[in-house]
Amino acid sequence: MGIKKNFIIEASQEYFCNWLEDFTRDAPYKNFPTEKGSISLQTARPAQYGYSGNCYMRMEGYYLTAPKENSQTAYPISSVVEFKIIPLNQNRIEIVAECSQPVVESYFQFLLEEVGKRWSPTKSSEQQISELQEAVSNGFSELKQGQSTLINIQEKLSQVLDAIHDGQIEQGEMNRTLDAVRRALRYMQKQDTSLSKEVAEQVRKANKTVDSKIDLQQKVELTIPILPLFLNYKAEFGIASDVDLENLYNEIQARLLSLMEKSSKRGGG
Repeated sequence: MGIKKNFIIEASQEYFCNWLEDFTRDAPYKNFPTEKGSISLQTARPAQYGYSGNCYMRMEGYYLTAPKENSQTAYPISSVVEFKIIPLNQNRIEIVAECSQPVVESYFQFLLEEVGKRWSPTKSSEQQISELQEAVSNGFSELKQGQSTLINIQEKLSQVLDAIHDGQIEQGEMNRTLDAVRRALRYMQKQDTSLSKEVAEQVRKANKTVDSKIDLQQKVELTIPILPLFLNYKAEFGIASDVDLENLYNEIQARLLSLMEKSSKRGGG
């Protein structure tokens, strides 16, 4: 059974592919013993380009039988190590790296370490989303009894994120959602002293994401969990005299309900 790793680096798709091909040119000189023979690797080469712009770099190989009477049989292996390269923007890519042969895993780990030395990979989008969702869950654990609507919002957040990740939410809706995120963050920053340490940290991370150079879809995926936190904040502190806050609260509720409706249709369709 193979292993798979997922991470993001600051590099263009073309640059990384060229680097990987150059770095693995000595792979054919490496042999990895198995129980009844060995596996040899080939240099990483472009395998295919997906319709969405993703590309694949593949290291093929050969299974070599144990030598018999000065002869040896080689059986091709179509893919031993594979890198799926997903462009996020012009100079940022997500990489899904996979090794299918256990005896080659040490070399696979070596490759990932070299990528780490060269680019210092950041957390994958899935990891960042998971962390934000966990923070939302922690925030909702202290909700008072009468706030079942907000709990329902949190429960459906995963479905909304799936719809966004799968490209089911139109760009205009994502732009409006990101605008709501910006304004919620702006308001929460003004109330920094009233926020818990955990919520303040999520606000800081979300602000950093909004100001980054990743694409619109990624920004919405990574920051939308801040909206339920904002609703929780407003409900818990019960600030009713601030008209701007009340308007923003109502708009964010409507925005989340709209996204939930769209994601529910997607799930039922």
